[in-house]
Amino acid sequence: MTKKPADPSTKSTVRRRMQFVEHSGNTTFAIEHISLRHADFKTEREPDSPAEGQFETKARISNETVSLENDRHSVSLTVSVTRLEDEAEVFSCEVCYAGVFLIQGLSEEKSHELLMTRCLDMLYPYISSTVAQLASQAGFQGLQLVPISFGALYRSEQREKQQWENIQDKVVRH
Repeated sequence: MTKKPADPSTKSTVRRRMQFVEHSGNTTFAIEHISLRHADFKTEREPDSPAEGQFETKARISNETVSLENDRHSVSLTVSVTRLEDEAEVFSCEVCYAGVFLIQGLSEEKSHELLMTRCLDMLYPYISSTVAQLASQAGFQGLQLVPISFGALYRSEQREKQQWENIQDKVVRH
């Protein structure tokens, strides 16, 4: 019985799709791909118009995680930015990036934590760069999103959740 050699084109495709692979013991974390889902920039103002009043910039962040087959997860992160001048909208921008991540060998709880922290931390710089580039191309210089640590946010949410559960336990016992 002879073994058929592996098709080299298949190996190369797999290698190209895996941008980052990390192994630790029996666990694997890999980024299969990251891509732009959508980008939208709207403004009614001419780029050369000087600012007349006070600016306020508001941002809203949302994410979605979908479990795929074979330990893969699709994670998307959307950031919506609105700049206001004297309460009138100057521009709005929405950017969404998504990635497919492979997570093997972790509990459901640890996988969830990785999806809500590290995966979002990896998507955010792409969004920040795209928002800055879109604003700049529309004539609005210097828009930089504040760095966010999704790990710190996740840990904070978990502490608050635990405190709330502790309060509920005390209320029920009395």
